[in-house]
Amino acid sequence: MRIVAFILLWIFLSLKISAQSYFLNGDATAQADGCYTITPGYSWQNGTVWYSDPLNLNENFTIEFFMNFGNIDDNGADGMVFVLQTVGTSAIGLNGAGMGFQGFDPSFGIEFDTFNNSESADLVADHVAFLRDGVINHNASQNLAGPVQANATSINIEDGADHIVQIQWNANTHTLQLFFDCTLRLTLQNNLITSIFGGNTMVNWGFTGATGYYYNLQTVCLQEVFYHNVEDQVICQGESVQLAATGNPLGTFQWSPVLGLDSPESQTPTAAPLESTTYCCVYTDLCNQQTESCIEVLVEEDPVVWAGNDSIICDGETMGLNAYCDVSGVLYAWSTSDGVIDSGMNTNQPMVSSGGQYVVTTTTPLAQCTSYDDIEIIEWELPLITTNNLYSICPNDELTLLANANGNEVIWFNGITDDAVVVNDPGVFGIDVFNEYCSSHFEFVVEEVVLPELDLGNDILECETEVVQLEVDIPVIWNTGENTSSITVLNAGSYSASLTVEDCIVSDTIVVEFQSMPLLSLGTDRILCEGDTDTLFIGYSGIWSDGSVSQEFILGEYEGPVSVTVTDGPCVARDTMTVEIIPIPEVDLGSDMTYCIGEQIQLQTQN
Repeated sequence: MRIVAFILLWIFLSLKISAQSYFLNGDATAQADGCYTITPGYSWQNGTVWYSDPLNLNENFTIEFFMNFGNIDDNGADGMVFVLQTVGTSAIGLNGAGMGFQGFDPSFGIEFDTFNNSESADLVADHVAFLRDGVINHNASQNLAGPVQANATSINIEDGADHIVQIQWNANTHTLQLFFDCTLRLTLQNNLITSIFGGNTMVNWGFTGATGYYYNLQTVCLQEVFYHNVEDQVICQGESVQLAATGNPLGTFQWSPVLGLDSPESQTPTAAPLESTTYCCVYTDLCNQQTESCIEVLVEEDPVVWAGNDSIICDGETMGLNAYCDVSGVLYAWSTSDGVIDSGMNTNQPMVSSGGQYVVTTTTPLAQCTSYDDIEIIEWELPLITTNNLYSICPNDELTLLANANGNEVIWFNGITDDAVVVNDPGVFGIDVFNEYCSSHFEFVVEEVVLPELDLGNDILECETEVVQLEVDIPVIWNTGENTSSITVLNAGSYSASLTVEDCIVSDTIVVEFQSMPLLSLGTDRILCEGDTDTLFIGYSGIWSDGSVSQEFILGEYEGPVSVTVTDGPCVARDTMTVEIIPIPEVDLGSDMTYCIGEQIQLQTQN
């Protein structure tokens, strides 16, 4: 029994499927070297074999295989069918005349019938036909083409020989052709996708076969199936690639040019060209027909990448690396074992934040050719200042800021490069500190001490009769030595209070003076006769009880209390006296009288 080759051309797919990738049903069994017994030589046998990887009806394919129908001619039966179907990989139809194909739908079958069943309008000769949906009657509408005699020169194919069968499908024109023993026997133009499979492009495929009362040993042999990519291949310099020509492995292959090929007459030679080369293969099939196919092997130049010069990074900072490659379009990949990559790991300019060894690998997009380079990043500590950066300043004072930069160079906010700088106001004052490679920026925060308001008020002039109380809101130190919020002042003089807050002193001073009371006396109360007057003189300008302002007051015009108020600075003196006016008495001796001399009369007053 020979080995059959089965070749499919599928664009964009590269797979290798062994002959063991199949599903057997019924009486079918697997033999050695990829051959399958569809039916053994017994009556009423029924078997199917389906392959696990479906066919794509949107792609062109050529299928070439060997079939053996046994050696019983007159009473041999019943035949085999090459089937496309979407029922599944466990599908099996009726035995006998059904050839394991009859009974499942939808399907497309190529019948290889070796028994004349007149009820199905079979030919007397062993014949082939295109059928659909499991119907084997040639008079039915499901008979799409044929039947015709299988072998163009012989009515019998049950001769114990292996017969070569070739099936060609053109997906663009929807044309199917059947070659039997290298002769075209049937042609069908039909869009199988839409007319049979309801728009499904992927279909199961395989073989069915059956016997009835009569039988034959019926077999199909298959080589390993190659699905290969005929697109151009891309390799790196010094690499190799395996080529694969479309065709039956039992055919012959001749590749050219032979330079760079290990086996120019192999179906799958290994190519290792030094430069891009187009290899063409002339394939001669088992029917002595020749086809040529070509494939270009592009030799991609190995990239050369430069990661840059070793560099220095300052502690806590981030820096960008910059790799350069002499080949455009490469893919970049950075890695590190002891550094830190923050971003851009797959670019030529990653951001890193630590010292370490960084490696960049470039990969060409087609052949995946790689190259790498590394760069050493040394991490330096940042310069420091050993001083406090928070200070306080008293109002209207100045402050010296000291960097203590440990010998490093400094530049203050105002451009001064000395270790110290004087400031007069609160604020934020920056300083940059430099060592050999790195710099640090620090800020001195100077806050103004908030002092409480300490106000003793205006100088005080008080009357000598009063007591002065000096008072503030908080305890202070007085120049009298007291530590309290208030003091009592009995003597004239200068008094000050002070308070210390964060080494800042706030103070205030007040002058207290006492005014002597004016000497004021109106004397004792007075009695005046009606019409008499008197004058009071006080030596000060005062306000008298009648509202007059003068140093003197005339008595006799006013009866009752007499008061005067004298103000001298903060002192106010007041005195009061009483004035009583006595009216002049009236005397009435009556009318004039005449009396004699020597006569005595009595006079009497009348009130």
